[in-house]
Amino acid sequence: MSINKKTIFLIMILFLLPSFLISADPFKRAEKYQEKKKYDKAARLYSKSCKKGNMDGCINLGVMYEKGQGLKQNYRKSAEYYSVACQNKNALGCNNLGILYFNGYGLQKDMQKAAELYQLACDLKNVLGCSNLAILYHNGFYFEKDLPKAVHLYSIACNGGSGFACNHLGLMHQNGEGVTKDRVQEINFYIKACSAGSMTGCNNLGNIYYTGNGMPQNYNKAAELFQKTCQLHDALGCSNLGILYHTGRGVSKDLIKAAELYKMACDDDNGKGCSNLGFMYRNGQGMSPNIALEIKLFKKACSLDVALACNTIGVMYHTGRGVDKNPVQAAEFYQKACIGNNGKGCSNLGIMMQKGDEIQKDLKKAADLYIKACDFGDDSGCNNLGFMYKEGSGVKKNLSRAIALFKRACDNSEMHACNNLGMMHHTGEGVSKNFKKAFQLYKRSCDFGNSDGCSNLAVMYRNGHGVKNNPAESQKLFLKACRMGNPQACSQTKK
Repeated sequence: MSINKKTIFLIMILFLLPSFLISADPFKRAEKYQEKKKYDKAARLYSKSCKKGNMDGCINLGVMYEKGQGLKQNYRKSAEYYSVACQNKNALGCNNLGILYFNGYGLQKDMQKAAELYQLACDLKNVLGCSNLAILYHNGFYFEKDLPKAVHLYSIACNGGSGFACNHLGLMHQNGEGVTKDRVQEINFYIKACSAGSMTGCNNLGNIYYTGNGMPQNYNKAAELFQKTCQLHDALGCSNLGILYHTGRGVSKDLIKAAELYKMACDDDNGKGCSNLGFMYRNGQGMSPNIALEIKLFKKACSLDVALACNTIGVMYHTGRGVDKNPVQAAEFYQKACIGNNGKGCSNLGIMMQKGDEIQKDLKKAADLYIKACDFGDDSGCNNLGFMYKEGSGVKKNLSRAIALFKRACDNSEMHACNNLGMMHHTGEGVSKNFKKAFQLYKRSCDFGNSDGCSNLAVMYRNGHGVKNNPAESQKLFLKACRMGNPQACSQTKK
């Protein structure tokens, strides 16, 4: 389930403003024309309204130029109209002009000017200005990072009805940024954000109901919240709702519906939706397998920074599944996966660099990649790093470190690590020789499906090391390992 963490963007009002002017003002007629998508007439009437002194007319005309709505997109013209409104103490005009300066749209990028305009908008009681000013303090844009100041400004905006600001306060209480971590406060702010129309706030609240982290788990409530956001065309909400239909939690399991929701999310550039739909095509869930669509979806998900999808498409290029085998392309996808904190991607790239038969060999880089993989929770990366410490390959030999890494990975059921740790106890390398311990580790490795573990366990039964001598059991295990594709075990079954 996905939660948006720290979303860094500036809020722009792109909807019509109510008119409080006398009937002679053409503003209301402009609104009606814009609702009917008669943009040329709307623009002319907004221009007249602006000239008559109605700053709402100036704002809406500026928005039309910014969006290219019925007019050729022109940020400079947009800035001109926002500037007129701001000079006439219109807070929204100041806020929108600040955004153009922040992004350098139609104007030279100027963070100081943007900050001044957000401050002016906030002083004029505009919650968007306060929120945007909070973003600057929150992330250290222009100002030195000041989390308490950001909390203060988000609070002003949240109390003024900004769901965006309330959601950020929830995130800050979740992460302990500028405030003490407080699960109750976090949830309260997500509730407030959702009530104020923040789709991110609703999704975050839905995720809490889904996980049961902070309140009783309630899949039905999560489904309601995700349904609400999806109906309002929120891609993350559709993706999250798809997961519920996929797994049958809070709703009746419906793979067709799940696929539809993932597609809706993917079409709106939600990477998780693309990736999840790709796996449905791979596994033939609710549809016939389609490797061409699978590849297309994983590539799109990877381009949208879903690290798992990058690793998945990397494996396809590495093995030649559905595409021409291309180790260089595979390495590029593994690299992108690793940059996205996918441990398996780091580990896969490390293996390629360690072997050096498909890309340039670099043992030091391989070790660095295994370190990242292990830090990201990939147990195969921990095992591979342990082996490098054991051999002194790419790193200085360190048997204690190797043993610790093998143990960590084995404790998490990594079958190769259990076998490697068993070998060290078997031979007494870096640790006191202990046949009984070695036997236990080989057995665990074999039970996990590792042929080397089964073969080594067979040796223990044959030699009576750590267990009573049992030739029949030894042969049985050699045969098992042989059937798993272990050639050394196969040679032992002939004796």
